[in-house]
Amino acid sequence: MITQHPIKFNPDRFGFKFGSIVKGKGGTALHSGIDYNGGDSPNADFLMEVNPVFGGTVVFAKNCGEGWGNVVVIYSDLLKRWNRIAHLHKIYVKVGEIVDLTSVIGLLGKSGTGSPHCHCDVIKQKLTKWTEYTWGWNDKRLNAFYENPLTFIEMTNKKFEIPDWALESYKRALASGIQIENPHKEIDQQEFQRILKESGIIKEDGPIPVYRLLVIIEKLKGII
Repeated sequence: MITQHPIKFNPDRFGFKFGSIVKGKGGTALHSGIDYNGGDSPNADFLMEVNPVFGGTVVFAKNCGEGWGNVVVIYSDLLKRWNRIAHLHKIYVKVGEIVDLTSVIGLLGKSGTGSPHCHCDVIKQKLTKWTEYTWGWNDKRLNAFYENPLTFIEMTNKKFEIPDWALESYKRALASGIQIENPHKEIDQQEFQRILKESGIIKEDGPIPVYRLLVIIEKLKGII
């Protein structure tokens, strides 16, 4: 699957990074995600639109008070991952809502904290509660529950795996004899787009936005 950063950001303006040591009322913790900052000044990103890192179902959306503020959690059944975003100024989604990469889930804010930024986690093992933090955790436990969002985004953006059900869909769609250049399950975006266009599933000229490809994958499920 392909993912994205939650906001347009300046890489030089990161706050806490994954695994950074955080000290507070609860003692010492390891930062569980990335603090994104956009723009070129401390408050330039305030009220920026925030997108999810990946599409899925909203499983949590509420104000959690001090330390967290407005929090949204999205679960991807395909990736088996949760995307947690905190400190939103406003929440635009509700539990049960289906979102994709283009969905605006809220506005960047400073709820529950002192300065505007977007706290973003990628969680791979479900937490006991969505406001659980890493007070007293070591590196081993951190890496058992979380992934570095930057590593995850970089990895999934290089290539994404085509599930078996999608491969069967392509075989049916390509009954006219179009040849697939890449015989492996991993296929890059350009090759995937070529297959879809030549099989008549899509008709757009030029690059296809990533979110459109994801929507097409979801629709392909109905072919089988």
